[in-house]
Amino acid sequence: MAQEEIALRAGIKLQEDDSLETALLNRDLIEVLPKIDEANAMSSELDRGVHFEVLLVSPQLLGKQLGRTEVYVRVRNLKSEQEFDWTKEKFLSRVYAMKEMYNKHENGEEWEVDEDRDPFLEDPNSEVRIGTVQVYLQPLAYMVDLKEQLEIINFKGQEAGILNVEMIPCSDSGREYTEEDNVYLDSPGELVGRDLNFVVRILHCRSLPKRFTDIRCKYRMFKDKEDTVTEAVSGTSDPDFNHTKTFSYRPATVELVEYLSDSYVAISVWGVQVEPVPAEGIRPKGRMLKQNFQEDLLNQTNVLMNGFRINGRENLRRLVESAEAHHQKRVPVSVVKDLLLVSSAEAGEKIISKLEGFDDTGRTKGSSTCTVS
Repeated sequence: MAQEEIALRAGIKLQEDDSLETALLNRDLIEVLPKIDEANAMSSELDRGVHFEVLLVSPQLLGKQLGRTEVYVRVRNLKSEQEFDWTKEKFLSRVYAMKEMYNKHENGEEWEVDEDRDPFLEDPNSEVRIGTVQVYLQPLAYMVDLKEQLEIINFKGQEAGILNVEMIPCSDSGREYTEEDNVYLDSPGELVGRDLNFVVRILHCRSLPKRFTDIRCKYRMFKDKEDTVTEAVSGTSDPDFNHTKTFSYRPATVELVEYLSDSYVAISVWGVQVEPVPAEGIRPKGRMLKQNFQEDLLNQTNVLMNGFRINGRENLRRLVESAEAHHQKRVPVSVVKDLLLVSSAEAGEKIISKLEGFDDTGRTKGSSTCTVS
């Protein structure tokens, strides 16, 4: 009952059918949801500025042909406004590290770590999936070209932009077929045993969220083991890829024709989130405030020490000139020390003026002097 209440608070109702897929999904939710509550509580207590929430992601949005709905965790950095999606396994691993950090905090031990080792944070330059489109391939099974403008759907099922893609049958030499070539088939079965060549052309994306840069697309055709990846495009939310790749199957098998007839290729769009520039006048909080304070203090110290070095040399030069002008062979060591410590010419001038009337022959016993030669 408690587990169902936790799920309802997260806006999720545990499924009640008897399928294996549902049982596995419910198991994952029961495992993850309490950990999300823990992670959010620890984040608040330690002032990490991070919020966690559960996501249910269909296999299609992951670019998979088969599979079951998977549990992901969205990580939102409240300071940078960046969002990252962690797998269940990655999140649970991070929670253990979060607990170690929190326990050290509770025990009064040193618990702060560098950002690249902070279990609450993700590398701000990590590539994230903006969304996915599904391109159904049935026209190719009839040797018909397809030209699509498709909605890019993110993990929450929301539109994240538009992608334009074309797939066009072509000859062995790469010449794209037109209506005049009359290569159209009456049924996909006619394609079995014949050579099949077609061009995949990813033209561009439009209306992507403006917070993304270094945008590129990834996809796998038929039995590809690795992704085909477009060039990354930066500095725009309307990237033009002009990506072209030719696929050849010689000959087309029954399995390939069934794939073209009944399936799709998933094209995922990826990018890197641009960190927003902090507005002027906003005071940093927590660890960032401490870091900024330390940097400012170090800079001020460097400036001050540089002043000591420069003014110290100049003041000593003027001291020698003054001593020579007054025919003084010795000057008090205390005067030299004072000159080395002052950071302005005005203060040095006051100290040097004390030499006027100094009698280097009548100094008291035990006093120290420097000889000017």
